[in-house]
Parts: sequence; structure tokens; C-alpha cells
Amino acid sequence: MQLYKVICLLTVLFITMTKVFAIDYCENGYRMNDIRPSSSVVKNIKIDTNDNIPSSWRNALELTVLELNNKFNHIDIGIQYQLVRDGSHDTFIYWESFYDLGLQLYTSEPAYADEPTYNNVGKKIILNSTHFEEIYSEKEKKSILIHELFHNLGVRNTNSIFGQLVPLTDQSPICDNTKWGRSIMEENAALVSMPNSVDYYVLRKFFPK
Repeated sequence: MQLYKVICLLTVLFITMTKVFAIDYCENGYRMNDIRPSSSVVKNIKIDTNDNIPSSWRNALELTVLELNNKFNHIDIGIQYQLVRDGSHDTFIYWESFYDLGLQLYTSEPAYADEPTYNNVGKKIILNSTHFEEIYSEKEKKSILIHELFHNLGVRNTNSIFGQLVPLTDQSPICDNTKWGRSIMEENAALVSMPNSVDYYVLRKFFPK
């Protein structure tokens, strides 16, 4: 009888935790790769860039790193970025044409990011030089960079601003943007100014300080 009560209690706890988890993730609105960088790696992610990256993108990257580091410190996310020029990078940002690299991507896409490898962040981000840099404002450049840096950590795209599952894709619905604001992981990240609270929550869940 005592064992039965324990089993019942554990079952209730499991269901409750599952519901809380689902609520926390806005009904599974966020997806992470099974492979993620280790907590030791994300404490100091070193970023380098090739020499031909336009100054406007480099300036946007410097601001992005500064703002993310401050935000992560403030809300107890164990991720920090460091810009380096000595070859010791974890992630390298290229300014290249998707077409010239032979990437099977839409040429209208502004950027591409590698997914993480075992225990490490994604090795590269490519800014699509097919786009003239004047197309994007500084604010939009920062949004694109944040979106790609989050991909490097293992965060995947949400599907749209409407929170609806797109048929015939493996993408999940996003959180209710009327409550939480729009996600930086929308596919058109340039339209979103900064991560919302749930974007940050996902990172804190997987990479706590």
C-alpha cells in the first residue's frame, strides 16, 4: 500500500513537471539540438572575423557582443563572448557570397550558421556578401548576428510570427508573441529588435551561470 502511494505521488510529480516544462517552453515552442556546447566552452566563446568584413558589420558585432555579455551577466546566463584576432577562435565569421561558396541556400538569406558539434559551438557564421551592407540598419545587423550566434549554441528557428505550426516542416510553433514579444529565432530575424524573455529563458535553462 505504501509503495502504491509512492508510485502515485511520483506519477503526479512527473505530470506536473511535464506541464510546467511545457508551459515554460510555450507549449514546446522552442527546439534545441541534441548536441550542444559544454558549459565550460560557452563561458568564453572566442569570435574572429575575416579581414574583408565591412566596418559596419564589425561595429555591429562589437556592439552585439557587448550587449549580450552584459545581458547574460545580469540574468545569470553562463555565456560570454570575446572578440579575438590571434587565431584562437571557437567561431569564425566570414563575409562571403553563398553563391561563390556553393551553398545550397536562398541567396536572399542574410546569413548562415553552423550547428554545434559535440561539446563545441558551431564553427562558423557566414554573412552573405551578396547583400549590399547598406540594406540593413545597424539594429537589423545586430538582430541577424544574435540570431546566428544563438544557432551556434544549438537554438533552432521558430516558424513565424503567428505561433502556428507550418505543415510539412519540422519546425515548432513559437510562443505567443502578444504576451512575450517576438522571438529573435524567427526566420526573418532582421524584423525583430532583440531576444524576448523566452529566448533568454531557453539559454538560461541550458547554460546557467
